Amino acid sequence: MVELGQLYNSDEDILCINFHPFQGKIDKQRLLEEIEEEFVGIVNIVGVDFNECLKDSRKGHMLQFVCGLGPAKAAFLLRVKVFKVCIKSL
Repeated sequence: MVELGQLYNSDEDILCINFHPFQGKIDKQRLLEEIEEEFVGIVNIVGVDFNECLKDSRKGHMLQFVCGLGPAKAAFLLRVKVFKVCIKSL
């Protein structure tokens, strides 16, 4: 799940994976919306460790799929975490 979450990015790398033979027949934007909806559903069923996502940059991508966060708030949380780490290291 974490590996696939990393592929859901601005480069749309997730579309390189063929989930179904007729995937190419669907509008690209609609397919991205449906994949995102599935990620949100799965993440909310399985759950993610919030602190682990903040510690490990590879898992941080999963925060965007937590209900109520979304990509903008998740990116903000990750930036704040990096900023606090930088301040502590000074």
